[in-house]
Amino acid sequence: MYFQCCGFMRGAGDTRRPMVVSVALNALSLILNMVFSLGLGMGVRGAALSYLLSVAAAAAASLAMVLRTGFAFRPSMDRGDFSWRALERIAAIAFPSAVENLMFNGNRIIIQIFLAGMGAAMISANSVFNSVNGILNVPCMALYYLTVPVVSRYAGDRKQAAGALRYMARKTQIWSIPVALGHLVLGYPLSYLFSRDPEVLYIAAGMLAAYAVFAAMQHGNFILPNGFKAVGDANFAMVISSLTAWIIRVGGTWLLGVRFGWGAYAIALTQGLDSAFRALVYYARYKSGTWLRHLPENNG
Repeated sequence: MYFQCCGFMRGAGDTRRPMVVSVALNALSLILNMVFSLGLGMGVRGAALSYLLSVAAAAAASLAMVLRTGFAFRPSMDRGDFSWRALERIAAIAFPSAVENLMFNGNRIIIQIFLAGMGAAMISANSVFNSVNGILNVPCMALYYLTVPVVSRYAGDRKQAAGALRYMARKTQIWSIPVALGHLVLGYPLSYLFSRDPEVLYIAAGMLAAYAVFAAMQHGNFILPNGFKAVGDANFAMVISSLTAWIIRVGGTWLLGVRFGWGAYAIALTQGLDSAFRALVYYARYKSGTWLRHLPENNG
């Protein structure tokens, strides 16, 4: 409900309210996590409860915003003019994205199985790595969610759509630099918010440092495929991300993390290598212009 309602608002051109809800969600999750996990000593249960309550609050707030009077996409009992063509356009983006997410979550489960045999410190460090990485990536993720509605507004003309995607990619590239530096400089201090175990902190900070160089490539890894999806070129990103996730992430984690004994460090490294490889492939497709084949020729 939270993601859908914020997506409705972004699609209607209202990007301020979803931003406010996202910031509030992360702030509330952080506060509740410190209260439950550290203050009340609830550990993992406290982390899970803080996330659940934060998302529930964000879902309620975003639903209220969608239901407000005057909102362009406010739900109505009147279905209006039903268009199969519009449904086909939505499905052309939604179905490949759903398959992509299914494959992504599938490989995450396999990696968790690998992680379970690496020891308690590695398991905890990986959780801390994901939490800190999520905090540092807030600026880039905000642009990630904006890419589809921004580029799709210019889907009637190839030149304008290409310009919109180029603009979003450059903005993300600028933000990726401080995000990458944050992984290096702030990795340990932010990890301290989620754990007090010296071994866990050491491993988590090392994972963040290993991922830092790859964090600077997010404009190619996240923004470009979202731009492709906005103009109907969703199948390419689905195939590439599914293949690389299983080959590089799952295969690489098994080889480096399990067989060679690198532990959770292998998870951060293979995640970064996967991102870098996809960024190169997506950039090549972006430069070739084949992602624009579904759009009409430029006007004038």
